[in-house]
Amino acid sequence: MKKFIKWMRRHPNTCSFFINFLATVLGIVLTLGTTMWYDRHEKAEASETLVENCLANMEERLVDLDHVVEFYDQHIKWFSLLEENPLDSLTEDQLEEVYSIISSQKHLITNRAYEKAFSQSSTIHESLGRFSEVIGQGFEFLQYAEGNHAEINRLKQEFLQDQILSKNTYEYKESMLDIVKASFNDPKFALYRTQYAQHEQSVRYMHNYMKRFLPAARRLWNKEITDDEFWAEVNNK
Repeated sequence: MKKFIKWMRRHPNTCSFFINFLATVLGIVLTLGTTMWYDRHEKAEASETLVENCLANMEERLVDLDHVVEFYDQHIKWFSLLEENPLDSLTEDQLEEVYSIISSQKHLITNRAYEKAFSQSSTIHESLGRFSEVIGQGFEFLQYAEGNHAEINRLKQEFLQDQILSKNTYEYKESMLDIVKASFNDPKFALYRTQYAQHEQSVRYMHNYMKRFLPAARRLWNKEITDDEFWAEVNNK
């Protein structure tokens, strides 16, 4: 140590250079390390925020599907009534309710901003690991259900347009019974009912699935259950 101190006194310029060089290197290392830590921290926070927003968005869309399924239940209720009773036996109020059901649509208000942000961020996928697959599948299932319901609305829109073109409205018919009878005899309505049943089943299936999937996904995200427990719960095992 004494020799090193003597050497430092004899070579002050060299010593000063090494001290400055070491300080510079340490400064660079600390700066890079701090920057990398900050970037990782920022990415982790961004990922967590996006996941929370994605889960909340999916939950909102599932509530929308709850209302859609309730709307389907009304269809089943009145279609069952019509299968069991002739149109002539229904009251005016019942006929109006029937026509209201077959002529109304239930539209979804879908916000896909978070879904788009998630799908376009490879960084988020890397930071989330396997959980990114869960989020991706949740959005896919919702899209499938929403797409089937959109097809139901499209079919009904064609039927409603046909009703207007064929003058099957209050302005041209003498009674609600005439309107309902003309509606039921419309080929577009027969097509609608046939395809409606197929799409309705698809929506109901995905709705039931998501009712299990989303609560389990949130518990998985909160580390309350394991991956195996998540899939067992989702698949009803």
